[in-house]
Amino acid sequence: LKMSSFLIWPTMRLAQCRSKDLNHVSNYYASLMVAFVKDILGIIPLSIFSTLTTIVDINENGLLNMPGRVEICTLEKYAQSEKRHKLAKITYELSMITEGILGMGK
Repeated sequence: LKMSSFLIWPTMRLAQCRSKDLNHVSNYYASLMVAFVKDILGIIPLSIFSTLTTIVDINENGLLNMPGRVEICTLEKYAQSEKRHKLAKITYELSMITEGILGMGK
């Protein structure tokens, strides 16, 4: 469903009968559409920055610093598979949000 149909369908009959209320009805639906778009666009920065905050938190507080030399028996401790998997998953989510934003410009 295109955003233009949001304005066209409610006003089509009014335009056909040349109603003097067409302008008021068009303004009403246009204001509804603007409010809807503002709500949707307001969610994007919240999603991006909450995801970035989680990524930074995992990088700063969740992962152990890797020493220059690691014994084989302690290697599993430094691998931190679950935390790295979570970091990769969240980074992928951020890339999907970014692709969506870039796709909006096309």
